[in-house]
Amino acid sequence: MAVFNFFLVDHYQKNLLEDTEQINSLRKLQTLTTRLKRESQAYVDGDLLIKPKIESTYNGISNTIAELNIASLEEEIIDDDAFVSDSVDYELMSLQGLKFELHKKWDHIQPHIENLLFEPLSRDTVVEEIKQIPLNDSLNTYTTETSKKILSISNSRLQKSNNYIKKTSDKIISLTDTIIYKEKEAKKEDHSDLTFVLFVFLLLFSAAIIFIYLYVRKQVLEPLNELRQATEKVSSGELAETDLAANKNEVGEIASHINKIIGNLKTATNFVKNIEEGKLDSTFENINEEELNEESLEKALLTMREQMKKVEVADKERKWTSEGLAKFVDILRTTDDSVSKLGDIIISNLVKYTNSNQGGLYIINDDNTNNIKLELVSLFAFDTKKYDHKSYRIGEGLVGQTYQERETIYLLEIPHDYISITSGLGGANPRAILLVPLKINEEIYGVIELASFQEYEQYEIDFVEKLGESIASTISTVKNNQRTKILLEDSQALTEQMRSQEEEMRQNMEELQATQEQLTRQMNENNQMQEDLLKEKALLDALLNNLPDYIYFKDTESRFIRISKSMEKLFPYPLDEMIGKSDFDFQQKEAAQKFYDEEQEIMNKGIGYTNEMVHEVMTNGTDQWVITTKLPFYDKDGNCMGTFGTSKDITDIRDQIESSVSQKAPDITEIEEALNQQMEELKITQEQLDSKLIMSETSLKAFDAISNIIIINSEEKISYANENALKSLDLKKIELINQGIDTLLDKSVLTNIERDQILTKSLTFKPNRSTKLVNIYADISKNYIHLIWI
Repeated sequence: MAVFNFFLVDHYQKNLLEDTEQINSLRKLQTLTTRLKRESQAYVDGDLLIKPKIESTYNGISNTIAELNIASLEEEIIDDDAFVSDSVDYELMSLQGLKFELHKKWDHIQPHIENLLFEPLSRDTVVEEIKQIPLNDSLNTYTTETSKKILSISNSRLQKSNNYIKKTSDKIISLTDTIIYKEKEAKKEDHSDLTFVLFVFLLLFSAAIIFIYLYVRKQVLEPLNELRQATEKVSSGELAETDLAANKNEVGEIASHINKIIGNLKTATNFVKNIEEGKLDSTFENINEEELNEESLEKALLTMREQMKKVEVADKERKWTSEGLAKFVDILRTTDDSVSKLGDIIISNLVKYTNSNQGGLYIINDDNTNNIKLELVSLFAFDTKKYDHKSYRIGEGLVGQTYQERETIYLLEIPHDYISITSGLGGANPRAILLVPLKINEEIYGVIELASFQEYEQYEIDFVEKLGESIASTISTVKNNQRTKILLEDSQALTEQMRSQEEEMRQNMEELQATQEQLTRQMNENNQMQEDLLKEKALLDALLNNLPDYIYFKDTESRFIRISKSMEKLFPYPLDEMIGKSDFDFQQKEAAQKFYDEEQEIMNKGIGYTNEMVHEVMTNGTDQWVITTKLPFYDKDGNCMGTFGTSKDITDIRDQIESSVSQKAPDITEIEEALNQQMEELKITQEQLDSKLIMSETSLKAFDAISNIIIINSEEKISYANENALKSLDLKKIELINQGIDTLLDKSVLTNIERDQILTKSLTFKPNRSTKLVNIYADISKNYIHLIWI
């Protein structure tokens, strides 16, 4: 009945929907027909641009007529002049007849619309025009002239089609109004029929529902109410079975299952009571545990029992671990004076607490960073063989490997010869070996090794690892305390030593202060001496640079060390290059050898000569007679440092005398007296000069002994450096002499130096980067610059 009702209602709804669509199409047809009539008239009036709109409207009307689902009438279309009869009463026609009439009128109007679309709006017509033209003769005759003209005449077919379209369009609009009215009336009838059908079916459904309710109440609701009461008793804890299980229907089956549930609940209650009393080994009666569903109550209770067993075991393990940690914390807290003593207490208690049979404690010894090793400091029940191996290097054996890998090693397969647990009755290999690093903050302080006949549980391994952290912390503290104690003792000893050193330093400071005062006085004296020496040197330089006499100084090898400027003309080299050369470099070999032997004899005997006339022949061809003085000179300790000499050229005087003798033949006595007189004057002058030279040389020797001296020539090269200066700069003589000033110091420091003035500057020497307070002196000629510092 419900299905029939559904299809009937669906049928009426479809009819109503189709009627609505028909009405909408008819209204659209009215709109398009009105537009067609208006556009047709505009086109006939000459609006050529509206032609595409006529075609669009024509297509729209055709589509709308097609939507109305009217079968086409196979009748001939009436002539252009024929019209549909006006005598037809549309009110008396059926709805289908009206639609056929509508389609018929549309079929008649289509050719006229096509005329509008395809016929031209006007047509061209050729017209002949005849004219009589007078010839203007005496007979008054005329001639005939024919001409053709093209006239554009409106298309009469289009006018007729337009009139037909207008008239038929009005009829179509009137016809559609009638059809719309008929459709609405039909729609109202369908709606009334639908309402009646729904009312009838409502009555039938009500009667069916009442019947079904009474049946269900008798067969279902009342038994279900009894089941509800039974389940309420079960939920309240009263596990009483119901009598409905005897029914031979579904309710009876449900009641049977409820009774089964009640039985299971009774069994589960007894099981829970046993668990509550601590009987964790209780079992369900009449239940196969392997066939239980994973989500059943029985399975959940059995799972709960297993979890409670695990919790009980875990509590025992946690209690064992907590008590053990507390015990060893007390041991570690009370023992902090010695690592060895601490190890003995720890390893003995740990072996007993873990029920092990043997144990050992290895502590890292890093006193020698090149030989870090793990030393056995405490052991329990180890045999002699194990005790003999008291230390392991990093990575050696299981102990060294545990330290290197920084992880626990637990072995169940023990090498046969690794370790043996012995007693008075014999020995056997252990079943398990546990090695745990003593690690805290990623730093390892040692390794614990335990051996047992029983395998270690995981919680026991975790306990030893946690204990290892506490042991590592305590060992670190004990080691730090021992180091602190040693450092304190060393500090106390150092304090006593510092006290004694402080007294010594006080005495040294007093002595240093006295020495400082003495050095200050000495420095003042040295500064005064330096000024005096500079003056003496200036005097010597003045003598060497200005006297016409020849003055020179030679070392112990007869090499020139100082030469007066007056001697420059005698040598083939500049004076700067003559320093370090000997007579062999510019004298004839026999003469040079003679001078060398003579000077060596003077230095050996310590006796020279004065005012001797000597004939000299130089390598450059110079032939001269000189009055010469040669004497040795010594340092402050009396050691001979070389020879010095003065020579006065008397070649011209001798030549004059010889010339006078040969030309005028003077009296020999007068000549001798004059010559002796000049010789006496020369001798006095020579003695004065020698005295000054000796005095200057003595001052220079003293100055050279206490000063650092470097001489720079006019070419900005180093021509002289004494031994003190070479030692001060950590250089050899060959590394400095004849080198440019740039190798020694910055050239800019020698600018703006005035002649015969002493300028004091702080200079940094390049060879050893040392800084000195230097006196800079340029002689009068400014050929030499002297750098002098104490």
